Amino acid sequence: MTLYCDVDGTLLDSSARHEKLLRDLLAARGLLWPAAAPDYLRYKADGHSTKAWLMLAGFAPETCAELADAWRTGIEQPEYLALDTVYPDTLPFLQAMRAAGRDVVLISARQNADALRQTLLLAVYASSFLHHLMPVRDTLVWAEDGLLLALCAAAAARFSQAQRQGKFSIAPIAALALTIGGFFPRMGAASTFIWAFVAAAGAGLCVVLLQKGETEDAEKQDFRVRQDA
Repeated sequence: MTLYCDVDGTLLDSSARHEKLLRDLLAARGLLWPAAAPDYLRYKADGHSTKAWLMLAGFAPETCAELADAWRTGIEQPEYLALDTVYPDTLPFLQAMRAAGRDVVLISARQNADALRQTLLLAVYASSFLHHLMPVRDTLVWAEDGLLLALCAAAAARFSQAQRQGKFSIAPIAALALTIGGFFPRMGAASTFIWAFVAAAGAGLCVVLLQKGETEDAEKQDFRVRQDA
């Protein structure tokens, strides 16, 4: 079953972008924000256009037309798209749809499909990656995540050491199982993959530092042997 879903105002909060751009356009022309005009975002939410709001605010017709054209041109510029944020229930909703095996078709009046795709990816993954770390009440979750990452890094280093000694170590398998068990139910596949990547990077750093230490020890030992000879 396919679900058709609007983007702006449903999955993404783009209100800051809409008003910020209009305020910038007015300021660039030396025009003040009309304090007596209706609330801009609420007026737009009722289905009215930016040009209609400008007309209602008392600007000259030619000014309204020019500002409305500039607004349409600038509304999808990267610096304004970066202001979009994900609503708190967007990620759980998308995860629930995927778990239910339902396709979600996104509907938008935006002109740049690639920019929209990039905005969604960045916003959703950023939210998935950080949402449980930011509040103070999630300190224990933060500590759990750090412990799992440290465990993965230590396990990878132990595995590398065992391999050089010709031995087998189950430490990486146990660490991977604990990591998936700790992350997947809470964060989903996408964020688990991100955390796994971070863990792999940490593990790689541990291995490099371990090898560097062993190389330095070997060089010191070789130097002492040459001195004794």
